[in-house]
Amino acid sequence: GIFVDETGDLYAPCGKSGIEDRFYAVSLVFHDKSIDVTRAISSLDERLSHLSLPSVISEHAIHSYNLIRREYPYRDLTIRERKKIFSYMVDFLTCVHAQGVTVRTLLVDRSLYAKLDKDERGQAILTELQHQMYELLTTLGEQLFRFSEIKIYYDNGQSEISALLHKCFNQYKIDDSIIERYDAHQCDYRLLQASDMACTLTLLKAKQSHGTSFTHNDITFFNSKKGSNDAKQKISNIIF
Repeated sequence: GIFVDETGDLYAPCGKSGIEDRFYAVSLVFHDKSIDVTRAISSLDERLSHLSLPSVISEHAIHSYNLIRREYPYRDLTIRERKKIFSYMVDFLTCVHAQGVTVRTLLVDRSLYAKLDKDERGQAILTELQHQMYELLTTLGEQLFRFSEIKIYYDNGQSEISALLHKCFNQYKIDDSIIERYDAHQCDYRLLQASDMACTLTLLKAKQSHGTSFTHNDITFFNSKKGSNDAKQKISNIIF
């Protein structure tokens, strides 16, 4: 299965000094069903259950940037609790990646299209994403399309991304072997949540490498002395 998530706004204005909206990312987590990730999922579920937090139950989908920004449903959690959840999700993503699950993220610098109007900017970003997607599928080549069936899971967060996935994957494999699940719910698939985390990690590292200022929420979350700073260290070490 291929688990997809995105982060960013295709159409919002953006300049090179933009903090929150400079980058747009689409992450894809490629899971060969022969790779058993049930132990990693069970371990994550167990660690979360030990926190005994009413807002984090087994059916809950972890949204990484909501943790950083202290948004619903994490408003009442301490920064120590939010850091633990974030760190657990980074561990989960790192674990399944080490097992052989492929993680790839497409990244677009939206500031390159700052002078375009809203619709032109959105289309330019989609065109760049399409180019990157084709390059990715070409690189994966036989590794991906040797399977008799490919399932794509996405929550249809942005219809433009659903259309992009449909176009790109069917360009490479035009038959009934591709099953598109664009109504997938994040809470049903930990690997969708892993894709969400991959987007967040990519954005954070892009901000760092491009010299873009971190938001107040970023700084508060990662530089706070409350709780462990394991999450910050893990981000600096993780490579996909």
